[in-house]
Amino acid sequence: SQVGQVQIASNDQSNPTATVDLVGTGAVPELQISPDPLDFGDSYVGCYKENEVTLANVGPEGSELVIDSMSWEGDAEMAWISTGFTFPFTLGGGEEVTTTFSFNPVYDIDYTGSLVVTSNEPLGTREHAQIGTGKYAGDFTDYWEIPSDPPSDILFAVDQSCSMDDDISTLSSNFSSFIGQLSGYSNDWQIIVANGDDGCTDSGVLTPTTSGYTSAFQSAVFANGGSFTESLLSVAANAAEQANGGCNNGFMRAGAMLHMVLVSDEPEQSNYTNGQNWSSLVSRIQAAKGSAGSVRVSAIAGPVPSGCGSADAGTGYAEAVSATGGVFLSICSNWASPSNLAMLASASISQANYELTREAVGNTIEVYVNGQLRNPSTWTYDASSNSVILDEPIPEEGDEVQIDYAGAASCD
Repeated sequence: SQVGQVQIASNDQSNPTATVDLVGTGAVPELQISPDPLDFGDSYVGCYKENEVTLANVGPEGSELVIDSMSWEGDAEMAWISTGFTFPFTLGGGEEVTTTFSFNPVYDIDYTGSLVVTSNEPLGTREHAQIGTGKYAGDFTDYWEIPSDPPSDILFAVDQSCSMDDDISTLSSNFSSFIGQLSGYSNDWQIIVANGDDGCTDSGVLTPTTSGYTSAFQSAVFANGGSFTESLLSVAANAAEQANGGCNNGFMRAGAMLHMVLVSDEPEQSNYTNGQNWSSLVSRIQAAKGSAGSVRVSAIAGPVPSGCGSADAGTGYAEAVSATGGVFLSICSNWASPSNLAMLASASISQANYELTREAVGNTIEVYVNGQLRNPSTWTYDASSNSVILDEPIPEEGDEVQIDYAGAASCD
């Protein structure tokens, strides 16, 4: 605004000097960006936010604000997401537009961004700031001590197709060798054989004190079979669910590792027989057990991706093994060798999966075994099950496992 006065002298006896006030406002555009700064405040890591910013011409009516360009830079966890402007564009006096920014923090740190706007207002260029701070929901520690003589519940399910006769015989004749290997780790084991569609045991629950458990196992591996004989994850899922008060009641014990050993020369075909795939069936087994970290699936099947001379690739089985930290043995190899049976025995008692008590922010996890920090390359975090999966060396009886991590928040 500009002001002035005109004074007029005359011979007017009552008002010899008349004063006229002059007031005028220049029709000059002025850009206002609000709120300034855009403050997202404290935001939990993993929680996504959006907020709007208004660009207004607060100059008088008749002024024209011409915005020539807008550019943004900042931390990757912030973003300018409504960028569809065509330049130049004009805002008359009192007119405004809005634009949107997002914030999705991944660390417990401060974040910034900057929007630069050039226009024909006298200032020429304005810089607008966006700020925010990531916060964790809390710091947590989960702790496990691997017990001596750890309990293990082991299920064998065997494809009963004609092409499997030799492998079933091999499994039968090497069962005593497997038990010998298993006894080196634990004598607190339970074993069932379940080959039928319903997952009910064909052997009864076998323990070290069961009379004639070897002959009972050897008979059971040749028994039953049905529509799911080439869909053994369906058999295993049914068997786990039947252990909760059903025909396998008493097999699945609290605190014991649940180890499913599946033997087939075909791919896992549950996706074709009952509309479920390997992932949903593993989830059913874990739900029946009540702990994803206490479930392992191992397979004796055709190697992926090409199979081998007597077997097609064991797809479905291989993925389930990988997801649960089990053992995959090629059915075309000398899979019943002492070293291979030792791996199956170890997988029956050693805990590779550690399910966390709180949902974790993956990049904050630290794993300690017996007080020593494990290199992140020796473990992986599975967000779908909220579990840490350890690679070799797997903790053994008497070992102590500690996992520190920041908790993820429940976002609105």
